[in-house]
Amino acid sequence: MAPDVEWASEKVDDEPLSTRFVRWRHNQLLLTLFTIAALLVAVAVISGTVLYFQCKYIYLCLSLSKNGDWEVSFYG
Repeated sequence: MAPDVEWASEKVDDEPLSTRFVRWRHNQLLLTLFTIAALLVAVAVISGTVLYFQCKYIYLCLSLSKNGDWEVSFYG
């Protein structure tokens, strides 16, 4: 005969309501933090990409070879 298997759903049902609530709040907090981190990474990547292409093709940034330092120029 196969040994008795205790299913995960049975374990959760046996736990007190406070334990399940704490676990649910913990999972919700982790999901919220992960979402915020993903949004911050997306904003950083988009901002970096925009700045890179502005400096490369619109020439807002003067090159290092002209005066030896990075400067931003809005007049060319």
